[in-house]
Amino acid sequence: MLMINSIMKGVIVIFSILFLFPITSFAQVVINEIAWMGTANSHSDEWIELYNESGGSVDLTGWILSASDGTPSISLSENIISGGYFLLERTDDSSVPSVAADVIYKGALGNTGETLTLYDSAGTVIDKVVGGEDWNEIGGNNSTKETPQRSGSSWITASPTPGKINANSSSDSSGGDSVEETNTGSSSTSESVSVSVEPQISAYAGDDRVVIVGADSVFSGQAYGLNGEPLLNARYTWTFGNGQRKEGQKILHHYLYPGEYVVWLDVSSGEYSASDRMIVTAEPAQISISAATPLFIEIKNESKHELDISFWYLRGGDTLFLIPERTILLSRKSVKFPSSVTGIVSSKGDADLLYPNGNIAASYGGSVATYTPENKIITSQFVFSANPVVEKYTATAGTALEEKLPDSVAPTLAAAESAENTESDGNSIYKWLLALIGIIGVGIVAVLIARKRDISDEIKILE
Repeated sequence: MLMINSIMKGVIVIFSILFLFPITSFAQVVINEIAWMGTANSHSDEWIELYNESGGSVDLTGWILSASDGTPSISLSENIISGGYFLLERTDDSSVPSVAADVIYKGALGNTGETLTLYDSAGTVIDKVVGGEDWNEIGGNNSTKETPQRSGSSWITASPTPGKINANSSSDSSGGDSVEETNTGSSSTSESVSVSVEPQISAYAGDDRVVIVGADSVFSGQAYGLNGEPLLNARYTWTFGNGQRKEGQKILHHYLYPGEYVVWLDVSSGEYSASDRMIVTAEPAQISISAATPLFIEIKNESKHELDISFWYLRGGDTLFLIPERTILLSRKSVKFPSSVTGIVSSKGDADLLYPNGNIAASYGGSVATYTPENKIITSQFVFSANPVVEKYTATAGTALEEKLPDSVAPTLAAAESAENTESDGNSIYKWLLALIGIIGVGIVAVLIARKRDISDEIKILE
């Protein structure tokens, strides 16, 4: 009997400890608010907020918040106190200027929707949010920049509340005036943050991306009106982070040197303006021609990224082949281009891979080519323009190239030929006019000399 009493007392003590002193490892941290659309200042000013709804602090060291497609994947650290908020800002601490970021991360949230999962240090799923197609499962508004916010077991769309209580929540259930108290990170309290949202236009430069040094890449922006509709007749100005600026909604640009560049897109329409930015990483192509035979030319992508070689060229001897759009080389993989398709029969093992602007990307020999500004090709046979579709060419190269261009390009190509012929005819007429003016000039000089001699003879006779 004494033994049973001792056991019962032990059980009571254990339960008392569990109820009086909650173990923080069972504390619940949730994904509380998601600014997947960015802010009115910039589309790329995205942020995510976590909230500790448990009664104890939680050590987030080793935790990971990851999207199902792998981007973004955010490593966490530090403590989040009971009732505290934890703010994750993309790229830098300017996404929410009034609240300090607890974590800075890289990688954009797709506007078409994401599934976010929060894992603890043991890999256990703590919380999961399925955004659904275009985030329709939880909400948010790309036009007004209102964010989806957790409301019990569901979500609402409301004005952003970074670092403070969500829009439909109240910290006072007594019926009196509510007093908002904000906890961020490991701090106990901070001032309440109010965010006002006024309708305005927005800009979208695109997601962060990797480009190849020396290769032209397409930069395509979009401007949206006050109601989120595509904005027509807007002015687009790009700043590429290397001293270059260009205008246009869709343009080509290439970098001469590797590095990370911050690219800004500024759009304006009437009295309204907006901007967005992206990070562009320029890397060497790391591409090689691993084989060149009479049957095929083999190209290998040595890099860790997929490589888009749309509108690049294969050259062998006097034949030039335009690589069609949407030709992708997978990472660490090779692709064979048959001679029956390209028209290139490399009997001597001579083959080059050229960027759309005519720069050499790789030559046959098995080594990986690294672009430098000095290796631009100089040739009298092939002349490359900035347009990757319509190229100027000589009759010899043009015959081989024209057979392989898609039907949609043929009319444009014919127009280019017509313009070139018209320009040639104009030059011929100009030369004939110059020759005629020269003949007339010589005749006038001859007449003047003859008259001078006649006058001299008359003077001698009179003397």
